[in-house]
Amino acid sequence: MILAMESGVVLNTTDDLWLALRFLSPNRRRRDLDNLLSSLKPAIDSICQVVGVDDSQIRRITLEWGDVVADGQVELRLDVLNGSS
Repeated sequence: MILAMESGVVLNTTDDLWLALRFLSPNRRRRDLDNLLSSLKPAIDSICQVVGVDDSQIRRITLEWGDVVADGQVELRLDVLNGSS
């Protein structure tokens, strides 16, 4: 959330949104994508607040695994969903 605040990015849209999350695990331990999504709910809410949108505008969510990286990482992308008005 701090990075979102520092970036100054503001969407301020009423369009439908697409949230894409890529999880870069710190190791090869088994994890469930749905549990990872649930654990990020507070962060997603905060990021939406910072960029000026309501999380209820999210109409599509994409979850995927990335490479294993030291300390782990989550990449988040929030875009306007094509075809929304």
